[in-house]
Amino acid sequence: MGISIGVASGKGGVGKTTTVLNIGASLHSLGKSVVLVDANLEAADLSLYLGDISYDKTLFDVLCGGSNISDVFISQQHGLKIVPGPLGILEETGLENLKVHIDSLKENHDFVIVDISPGTGKHVRDSIRACDEIIIVTVPQLPAVTDARKIMELASQERVPIKGLVVNAVGRGKNELSSDDIADFCRAEVIGSIPEDREVCSSVDRLTPVIFMNPKSRAAENFAKISSSIASIPYEKRAGFLGRLNEAIRYIISGKI
Repeated sequence: MGISIGVASGKGGVGKTTTVLNIGASLHSLGKSVVLVDANLEAADLSLYLGDISYDKTLFDVLCGGSNISDVFISQQHGLKIVPGPLGILEETGLENLKVHIDSLKENHDFVIVDISPGTGKHVRDSIRACDEIIIVTVPQLPAVTDARKIMELASQERVPIKGLVVNAVGRGKNELSSDDIADFCRAEVIGSIPEDREVCSSVDRLTPVIFMNPKSRAAENFAKISSSIASIPYEKRAGFLGRLNEAIRYIISGKI
């Protein structure tokens, strides 16, 4: 049985969906079976970040009882599996029964990562309730961190444990809060800080997670650290060309070839 992790944010524009994609991609690179679920019904664009709009069924069809959730997978070129959200405006769609479908995915996957709508509305509450634990994404400015704390309170009300905080775009602006300040204010561990990195913007433009596009970039390495922690696997930094050359030389000297 796998585990479901909801990724939430108190406001939009903090890199939540980018975080979902790169944590999912990194877990996949670690050999884990992963499926990403777009539960952001107000702005379901998870699949668009990978350039995929060619699908007939979405999470909406599952919630309405017309499809099994395993029947609406779309598989990406890198092996990621996604349950896309509806592209249209579906204000009457509820997520009350989302947990049943998420639990069914856990039977055949190590990790189910749920992209939750930003804010604190009913859809957010229902999505949080459907998950085993929550990661909260923010940026190091006081308004965003204050909104992140609201998600903490919401999760506490639903008795869903907080895995930790991911702080994006560190170093982009002035008067940023430190990780320690954010952890103290939210009363939760900061499990990862993603530095401001132009490679992230470039990866969005190229419709590819930065983990795949440039795994040695600063952002990718930090996403990899987060995912290694989630999977309880020791983090190993990817070796560059010289590192791989040294490994080959040591292998030859050892007499193994």
